[in-house]
Amino acid sequence: MQNTQTKSGLERRDWIEAARGLLISGGIQTVTLRRIAAQLGVTTGAYYTHFANLEELLEGLRADWMARNSAPFHEDILKAGPDGFCMYLAYVRIIALEERFSPTYDAAFRAWAQVSPESAAVLKEAERKRIEILVSVFTALGFDPERAQTRANVAYFTQLGYNTLQLGETREDRLMRIPYYVEVESGRKDLLKLTSPEEVLKTLIEGHVE
Repeated sequence: MQNTQTKSGLERRDWIEAARGLLISGGIQTVTLRRIAAQLGVTTGAYYTHFANLEELLEGLRADWMARNSAPFHEDILKAGPDGFCMYLAYVRIIALEERFSPTYDAAFRAWAQVSPESAAVLKEAERKRIEILVSVFTALGFDPERAQTRANVAYFTQLGYNTLQLGETREDRLMRIPYYVEVESGRKDLLKLTSPEEVLKTLIEGHVE
């Protein structure tokens, strides 16, 4: 969708970004035209320069979630290939560093999917693709199809549970536990030799073990 700019200086993406913030902070019930316009400091009339109705904005918000919170899984993992362990580290980097993935946005979208068939369909397709790319990771690590599927499920379900529980770990504690998660999920012990959060972080950023 084209980002046409109006005299107010706002573009389509500004409205979508404002809607995203409301979705995350207050749920889909707070994503109203009046509140979005108030947050942007304009009248509701300015909205119709970019969108025909609220549903068109919501469709843009669904596309925004896919681009920001699901596409990075495929982009980063495929970019890391074909080495299976590098692919797996790319996945861990996405979920652990939370620079290309927002757990709060994911949680808000999941809550929205509970009351919106359209959003539920988008979520279902995104999850299918996420697990599918994880299956390719574990296949590249050398597991047979059944084991690759099972490990992909375990890795994905573990992350969902971690985000849902909101354990409140410090960044340092989480980084130091990553080598053990890696061992459990992938069978690889490569990261167990790392002795500090800084070493784990460096390994995730570089995407390989020296």
